[in-house]
Amino acid sequence: MRTLVLAGALGALLTGGGAVGAVELLANGDFELPLDAGWSSEIDGTGVTIDRQINFDTDLDYEARITKTSGLGYGRVGQVVAVPGGDAVFSAELTSSADAILEAWAVAGVMLTYYDTAGTPLGETFIGSLGGVCPWMDSPTFHMILTQTGVWETHAFALQEELANLPGVDPGALASVRIALYAYAYDC
Repeated sequence: MRTLVLAGALGALLTGGGAVGAVELLANGDFELPLDAGWSSEIDGTGVTIDRQINFDTDLDYEARITKTSGLGYGRVGQVVAVPGGDAVFSAELTSSADAILEAWAVAGVMLTYYDTAGTPLGETFIGSLGGVCPWMDSPTFHMILTQTGVWETHAFALQEELANLPGVDPGALASVRIALYAYAYDC
């Protein structure tokens, strides 16, 4: 079993709802600097590798990758950013792959976790791949956008519009969002 996510061009989290006059909110969102510039890593379990290189995609800029191999656990590299008034646009180019066998399951992708002013999680949006018998499914506070395995895709949306897919989340309570590359394996 192996779960893998590659992601690049994560730097397009913008304020103002558009490109005109927009300001990038992510620090080092394009991964052109080492990952410790703006990003924090969290690893639980074994077999997690987090790196950045220029050869994950056909372009010549950097992308970040997180890989989780066999065994229970996860790896995450992300950052939490304030979202003034919830007016922000998320955009990412990513490819992901998650594989598992028998009763095991895995996920690989980008996770957006929405927080209120007290830092309490309100809900999440996952963009990526599922493998095996993954029990994840949409709910009032969780929305999945599934990707094609191994294909670079661009995903973009206004955060306030995405929150319409999470009826259990009060859009007016949104104060910050964590953007994270995420790979998880269960019973692999």
